[in-house]
Amino acid sequence: GLTRGPTTIVGTLAVVAVGILHLLTIVHVSDSLEASPDIVRHIGLTVRRAGVSITVSTVPVIVALVVAGLVCPIPALKHFCPYMALGLGTVSILQLTFFVACLTLDFQRTLQH
Repeated sequence: GLTRGPTTIVGTLAVVAVGILHLLTIVHVSDSLEASPDIVRHIGLTVRRAGVSITVSTVPVIVALVVAGLVCPIPALKHFCPYMALGLGTVSILQLTFFVACLTLDFQRTLQH
């Protein structure tokens, strides 16, 4: 299995930072679009624009971490890279699914009031 060390704490903070960056990207894209009563269209455009940005910035990092974890002889990096790759992948998927669902609910709430 994967072992924990001091580097995994740093990895956790980095994953949180990337998650916040993804949140801000999604909210910024949503706010930059024209307000529309069609929620599905608005959220669809938001995910289309922000999703590309998040995917293009995350996938190469995950691939690099996987490759580095496989070939690096330094034990600390061998343990750090899988945690980071798994964490970044999980955060990216959660941002594009769960957070977008929460944003949709908020958008519906603001349209009703």
